[in-house]
Amino acid sequence: MPQFRPALQRPSEKIDRASLNHLTDEQQDALLALLDEFSDVFSETPGLCKVVEHEIRVTPEFRPRMTKAYLVPESLKREIERQVDELLK
Repeated sequence: MPQFRPALQRPSEKIDRASLNHLTDEQQDALLALLDEFSDVFSETPGLCKVVEHEIRVTPEFRPRMTKAYLVPESLKREIERQVDELLK
């Protein structure tokens, strides 16, 4: 018996067209087509890119600046914790 698989939503279907109002209709269509064409690159799941390695060169006297962590409004803490947990999975 074949298993039911829900249709996958294309990346262009996840975009609110109102958020693209700063683009012309032609630019909007081109962007949405690009998202669909390269849908394997645009994912809801963050990943690790191993395509390029880079190096940051510093002078011997360089010392990193230690700064305080940003204060996070109480109303955002749950969402931040959820996103961090998701990234750590």
